[in-house]
Amino acid sequence: MTKRSEVRLQAFEARAAPRLRVAWILSLALAAVDAGTRNASASVRIATAAGIGLVYAVLVSHYLRRLALAPDRRQFLRSTRFDLLATLIPPLGGTRELIISAASRYGGTRSNASLAAYEERTRTPMLAVSLAIVPIWIGEALAPEQQLWIIGPLAATHLVIAVILTVDIGARAYLSPNRRAYLASHKLDLLAVVIPPVRALKEIVGLRAVVLRRGFSRFVSFAVATVAVSALLVYALERDQEGALISSLGDAFWWATVTATTVGYGDSVPVTNAGRAIAVLLMVLGITLFSVVTAHIAAHFVERDYGQPKVDLPDDLTARLARIESTLVNIEHAFPPTRTMSAGAAADHPRPPTAAPPSPEP
Repeated sequence: MTKRSEVRLQAFEARAAPRLRVAWILSLALAAVDAGTRNASASVRIATAAGIGLVYAVLVSHYLRRLALAPDRRQFLRSTRFDLLATLIPPLGGTRELIISAASRYGGTRSNASLAAYEERTRTPMLAVSLAIVPIWIGEALAPEQQLWIIGPLAATHLVIAVILTVDIGARAYLSPNRRAYLASHKLDLLAVVIPPVRALKEIVGLRAVVLRRGFSRFVSFAVATVAVSALLVYALERDQEGALISSLGDAFWWATVTATTVGYGDSVPVTNAGRAIAVLLMVLGITLFSVVTAHIAAHFVERDYGQPKVDLPDDLTARLARIESTLVNIEHAFPPTRTMSAGAAADHPRPPTAAPPSPEP
């Protein structure tokens, strides 16, 4: 009876796996829609609630059916704690499915090679996602409470980005040979799931790695993105301050540009301490940017115009050198270097007779 129950349970799980995967992913989509349509019309909210209820019904019925087919229900409950939690909170199961799907694209094996391949392929997309967090976060802080049609989509996008960050760190931990050690060494990535702007801060702090590993063009792109993010941050900090000189987005972008280029006209300056701290970072970035640009341009011209010229030897000189080399090789073969030999070896290889010196003429 036990063996039959195990077989039936495995057969049921295999048949229901595609349907269950769709339900997990659909739960994530419905969570994002629910976050973005909380202030929408009643029909939209009713449709969203109906979809969530349908997903709950599918997940609960699937788990209860597995529990009924399990030979040892107590052991089954202990071994499927996460499945039970994901059934109660469906987005958890959807996130797990995305993690497994992302990791399986790189072999799905726990090895440093799979982890390195995943990190290399996702480095640029995750940089874009981490930088996109900041304007969305600022938009949520700046959006008036009356404009609910703006807050809803921003909240949904914020949720999607948080899921992407969760899938990213989950896939990396899934592929790591030592998951616990990997998570312990990437605490900022874990914190970024709860506080997404931390990931953008980590990318800004990693400026040296961007310059050294990603090349000149990516560094320039990173600098432009940092200037834009700094403008948004300073605008959020300065716009409501007394005596503020940066009261519009145009002023903020103008200030960020002249600060990053180290021009500094002085017509727009931050008045808060946080704004001045951002200004210091922008100044350092501007100095670094122009240093890298200058070095890149100088290296290009030196390599193009002042590179080491290729020396072409004349044909007659090349032929003479070839004849000299051939002669030296023949001499080396004809007169090998003298080696110290034992008495037996000397008997086996006697020296050739030496010609007697000519007698002096009378």
